[in-house]
Amino acid sequence: MSEEKIKLEDVVSISGVQGLHHIVGRSKSGIIVETLDERRKRMPVALSNKVSILSEIAMFALSEDVRLGDIMLRIKNQELEPPAAKANIRDLHHFMEMALPDFDKTRVYDSHIQKLANWFRVLEPLLDFENLAKVSDEAAEAEKEEEAAE
Repeated sequence: MSEEKIKLEDVVSISGVQGLHHIVGRSKSGIIVETLDERRKRMPVALSNKVSILSEIAMFALSEDVRLGDIMLRIKNQELEPPAAKANIRDLHHFMEMALPDFDKTRVYDSHIQKLANWFRVLEPLLDFENLAKVSDEAAEAEKEEEAAE
């Protein structure tokens, strides 16, 4: 993969497979992904695998669920340092409170916060944050128009 930045909608998490993957192609039976680690290993993923597209993931908040992309933008814009992989619970919760102050403490588990921190560490140098901000603005505008129509 070149120095080109990737879009969040092209990044997936595959159940049972460690790490994040970038969609690099499609096949008759599924998709072709590349690992986002140093090895950049490519592999086919069948349609029967549980694949989560990161741009479609949201975290629970008290007011309304917040998309992962919006949370990553907040982390980037506030220049928050994600806690280490083996951080204690207090550090994880402090990080989450800074990134999403009204996160739902009963439905967002420590493992979710760890995953967010790990994903951000992996994606920060690779992610196209300008595109992410544009997508976020477009989604917010669409929500406003939808509310006005009701």
